[in-house]
Amino acid sequence: MEFTKLWCRCLRIFFQIMTFFFPVFLVVFWIIPETIFGVINYLPVILPIDSYTVGHWQISTKLLGAFISFIPGGFTVFIFLKLSKLFRLYEEGIFLSPRTLRLVRKIGVAVLCKELLFPFYIVVLYYVVTKDYPSERHFLPVSFSNANFTVIVMACLIIIISNISLKALKVLEARLKGL
Repeated sequence: MEFTKLWCRCLRIFFQIMTFFFPVFLVVFWIIPETIFGVINYLPVILPIDSYTVGHWQISTKLLGAFISFIPGGFTVFIFLKLSKLFRLYEEGIFLSPRTLRLVRKIGVAVLCKELLFPFYIVVLYYVVTKDYPSERHFLPVSFSNANFTVIVMACLIIIISNISLKALKVLEARLKGL
């Protein structure tokens, strides 16, 4: 039991740290693109632009990019927060309860929403970063990959399983009260 408690504590602390640092990372990623963590190192992989263009974006483009990134980033922070709460309950020895199952369901819903909103996020992001380009350099590479589909299916399964487990727990509690 101590080993489980230790791992739950480590994971809780990890997700609490990620809850704080993920938004900071997003700001650094967009506002200071010249850093090692900046957009200048990653965005050229998905956009046909050079590092000079990224480094010389107007501050409005950087701020809009950061703001738009907080749409999926907000879901990520929400997921980290709920995971830290879940592992806190696990750390306290509360494994199968309505509270833990509702947290698991909320995590599943957040993952599902994040994946379903991702194509819209990409559309808006690409518009923002290419709005000042000449018209021949505009494009809209929105795709839905097998990985996106898999994550959506897994999120749906998490939601369904948590709902079934919650109902099973209620049935079990009702049976135990009847004895």
